[in-house]
Parts: sequence; structure tokens; C-alpha cells
Amino acid sequence: SGVSSSCLFRSPIGGVEQEAGRRGVTMTRPTTEKQAAPSGIRYLWWKRQGFRCLECCLVATLKGFDVGMRFAGPMFVVFATILISGVVWTWFTFIEDKLSPPNSVLRLVHLFTACTLISNLAWNYFATVFTPPGSTPE
Repeated sequence: SGVSSSCLFRSPIGGVEQEAGRRGVTMTRPTTEKQAAPSGIRYLWWKRQGFRCLECCLVATLKGFDVGMRFAGPMFVVFATILISGVVWTWFTFIEDKLSPPNSVLRLVHLFTACTLISNLAWNYFATVFTPPGSTPE
């Protein structure tokens, strides 16, 4: 076939000789047990197989991370909601009583300010959570 024996090597998988050229590896005639593969070409074959294996592992890892984040995302939303609710409960249970005396104008101002901040926090958080990624309001 016009291929010198220095360009041929035995594939560990296929059992046929392959021609190493600029454009990659092409199949040629079946090998015999007497022909030995040059170590450089075999090294390149194993290196290419290693990169393919690495690529498959990386793709599987990224897919696993994507699936994990799809399940973890709602859990993060619940966790943040619990934290915000805990802060609101602590404010109205412990802190508000110590800031101003009951039935005073100052207490009403504090309650109005706290309710405004809490409602804005809740509205902005849930608007952010329910906005699809990459979209803008019209």
C-alpha cells in the first residue's frame, strides 16, 4: 500500500495496522505478530485516548454539577426564606420592645419603617428568584 513499516503500528484494541499521518490515523492492512509498533506512535495513541477519557470525565462531572444545582437551587431559596423569617421574628419579638415604649408615636414610626423594609426585602428577593435567567423586563 506504499506505507513504510516505520509508520505502522498495532492498535491495542483493533488488531489492525494504522497509518499515522498529518490528518490523523487511517486503517490499512491487518498486522502480523512479527511487526513491532514504534513507541512514539503508540504513545500518541495512548495520549489521545487519555484526552478522550479526560473529556468524558469532565463532561460527566459538569452534567452531574448541573443536575445537583437544579436540586440545590430550591433548597437555597427555602434556606434564605427561613433566615429572613428568623430575622423578622427576632426583630418584632425582642428588639422592637426595647427601642420604644408601647403605644407611642415613635413605636408606630419604628413599626412602619420595619414593615416597609421587610416588604421591600421580600418583594425584591422573590422577584429575583422567579425571574428567568437572562431575561429583562419589558
